[in-house]
Amino acid sequence: MLRLIDANMDRIREGLRVLEDIARFILNDASLSESLKKMRHNITEENSQIQMQLLLSREAESDVGVFLKINNGTKREDLLDITIANARRVEEALRVVEEFAKLPDIDLNYESFQKARFSVYQIEQDMVARLSRQNIREKITGLCVIIDLDVWYNRNLIEMVEGIIRSGTGVIRLKAKELPLQEILDASQKIKLICNSGDVLLIITNYTDIAILSNADGIHLEHDDLSLPDIRHILPQDKIIGYSITNVNQVRKAERDGADYLSIGPIYDALSEKKKTPGLRRLRQITQKSNLPIIATGGIDTSNIINVVKEGARCCEIDISVIEPGNIENSICELVASLTSISNN
Repeated sequence: MLRLIDANMDRIREGLRVLEDIARFILNDASLSESLKKMRHNITEENSQIQMQLLLSREAESDVGVFLKINNGTKREDLLDITIANARRVEEALRVVEEFAKLPDIDLNYESFQKARFSVYQIEQDMVARLSRQNIREKITGLCVIIDLDVWYNRNLIEMVEGIIRSGTGVIRLKAKELPLQEILDASQKIKLICNSGDVLLIITNYTDIAILSNADGIHLEHDDLSLPDIRHILPQDKIIGYSITNVNQVRKAERDGADYLSIGPIYDALSEKKKTPGLRRLRQITQKSNLPIIATGGIDTSNIINVVKEGARCCEIDISVIEPGNIENSICELVASLTSISNN
């Protein structure tokens, strides 16, 4: 019995340490890291009376479990896989100790293990959601294409989206103001399926309900929307929130409120000669101040996209409404080729 409890206590401590390090070094969350550390220490300290008995009962060399092998048991796909595996390991071990602690001759408080188990359930959910958002944030690179559904809903929309994805764009953002909500939802759901097949992110502008119902990767908020914390409260935790800003003074508040990326623009005035403008200076200031992915938008084309990337933009955004309808796919291909050339150099 002591050997059984000892093995599961080891699993609990080891799994918590893995989760703690992910919280500390990957999520950079001091509070979560401290909570996991405290849980790990409390489990040892609260049960100090039995620790020596457990240690002396250990028979590692003769333990039959040493020789058990599980297919792919040593493989991990990514950080999400590691997090889930270790959270489940801790939860299962806590349940085992909790059950055996109920026996009259075992000097352990089963309620403390029960409480810890429910805490780890919540921590697992939080960490998985945040790591999922982090994975999405890392995909915000290259080119983002804005599609105005008010303009394109009845104009071979699906065929156009397929062409955009073939062209190599990494992100599609939908916007609409006049189209009925049901039509926006129908279009969003169809486009999401196409995006899934091409590993392309889909972001919905303003409509949180549409983003949720279409299972989009996130929502983009503009200045006149509900506050970012309010949206985070109702949006699934694994979905990202982007936020439009116009100056460097808005960066810290957007970060504190929980933005996953920032959009800055206009970088260029469409009527200018595409030379350096205050938009580029603002872009430089913001990319130097924030570690979030930055999407640059406004007047960007093949003649100036290199300047935008040099100033730190992770992603460049264009609205297809400014492209000739018959030349959309070719224009996007040219922009993607320009971005690829810049990254290779």
